[in-house]
Amino acid sequence: MSTRLKVNRMFAWGIRLAAALAVAAVFVHVVFTAASPDGYLTVTTDLRSPSAFVSYPKPIGRLHLDDGSPFRLIGSPVYLDLKPPSPFETVTVRAEYVNRGQPLVEIGALSNRLDSQYDMRSVENRLVDSLNWSRLSSGRLNLLQRNRTYATLDDFLADPPNVSRVATYRTGLSWPYRPEGMPSDQPKTRVVSLRGHHRILTYTAGETLSFSFVVHDMNRQSGADPVTLSVFREGQETAVARTVLADDGNTADDQGSSPLRTVAVSVASPTPGLYRIEFTASDDVFIRELTTRQSKFVFLGRLYLGDHVGYSDLTLPLDVLAGGNTLTVRTAHTEGLQTIVVDGRPFEVQETNVRQDVRLGQVGRPVEVHLPRRDILLETGGVFALSEEDYFQPLPVELDWHMTSDDLDSAGIDFILTEYEFPELKGGLTAARTTFDFDRLAQTEDGAYRFALSAPGLSLTENDLRLKSVTFILHRPKTDWLTGLRRFWKGTGDDLSGSESIILTHGSSFGEEVQ
Repeated sequence: MSTRLKVNRMFAWGIRLAAALAVAAVFVHVVFTAASPDGYLTVTTDLRSPSAFVSYPKPIGRLHLDDGSPFRLIGSPVYLDLKPPSPFETVTVRAEYVNRGQPLVEIGALSNRLDSQYDMRSVENRLVDSLNWSRLSSGRLNLLQRNRTYATLDDFLADPPNVSRVATYRTGLSWPYRPEGMPSDQPKTRVVSLRGHHRILTYTAGETLSFSFVVHDMNRQSGADPVTLSVFREGQETAVARTVLADDGNTADDQGSSPLRTVAVSVASPTPGLYRIEFTASDDVFIRELTTRQSKFVFLGRLYLGDHVGYSDLTLPLDVLAGGNTLTVRTAHTEGLQTIVVDGRPFEVQETNVRQDVRLGQVGRPVEVHLPRRDILLETGGVFALSEEDYFQPLPVELDWHMTSDDLDSAGIDFILTEYEFPELKGGLTAARTTFDFDRLAQTEDGAYRFALSAPGLSLTENDLRLKSVTFILHRPKTDWLTGLRRFWKGTGDDLSGSESIILTHGSSFGEEVQ
């Protein structure tokens, strides 16, 4: 018995030793891989199995995992969080998927945590891919011409055609514009209730550019709620003016609203042209009034009509103008359910947290939208105006997920300008990729970089898009093993969660909190 017990103990110790050596080998492999002295670290997730440095997909319910890989997307977007083991300079995100009809696929990265702005990149556009038009390319920038009119991209940019003949997609290039009429010399005030981040487009002929906002911090969510006002000349990424209004001092979620405060920004003697005003704030902040001397101004892409709870007992109906191809409506609360009227046609907003789309009709014509209540988010590929007096549309039409070549024909579109890296096709799989600079990305509260895979219109079309894997290729300059190991032991180093995030003039927000 004693000999058998001794053998059993030796066998048990042998198993433990083998297990310990296996764990140690895995640990050493991870450490030396993470050290990356060659400057590259490649991490792949199959979306179902655990993966080093990469989270499971969020929300997990947007992937149908029961049928096996590749997994069908049943909701969009799908998020993945990446926590690099040490600092890197760039990350290339590569997605492999099967696409059976989805017209648009995008990959993006969180660029500003305060207002959940994402830098979204087009990685597959089936309309662009299918057109038998003449093409000019320079890096990510592509120009498609129905008939070859321009020999180079520089020729096009130096002398562009009429804006009505051009469509764009995911490009921040400036566009020449000269307005009709004279600039206003009298300030005008719009009484509003707009929630969170907004982007305003305006024009100045050289007169002082000025905007003033009366804001209200409702403190419904925990954390600081500063407001940043930034002015960008159209097509440029460096602000010409910026104002910051600090938090009201209440970082709790006690719904104790602050007193009304004013934040303003102005540019004296600006160069004539188009300008974007970025109102960057969390959804805790409401704009109650805005005042400007600019004769024309519109809201780009997004108009979040906030509620009046804690501010006023009176909520009046509202009419706005929308210019674009499609109006997307969504409300987060039952109080926002209502029947809106779009160009004389009633449309029922009947579910919370569901995106519903309404076609706006003829491209380029503003459409009146009547809203009996507030607490509703409106989105479009075009612009919104609070009154007919304010409305103008100086930018090309934006390609939408449902647009076809017939739509381009009927709208008289002869040119398409897009920043787009064409995907690769490999044995039934589509491989799409795009690259981001880490110093232009924001981090989540727990220090991760968040990426989004988006399929616009998927919830309506129910197209068959199946995701097989996502690979992150991280890069930095080459180094020696010792330096690489020191970087690993130090970790990602600086905590960027409290630092200023990049403010993008072309950012997108999905308006949802993902844990």
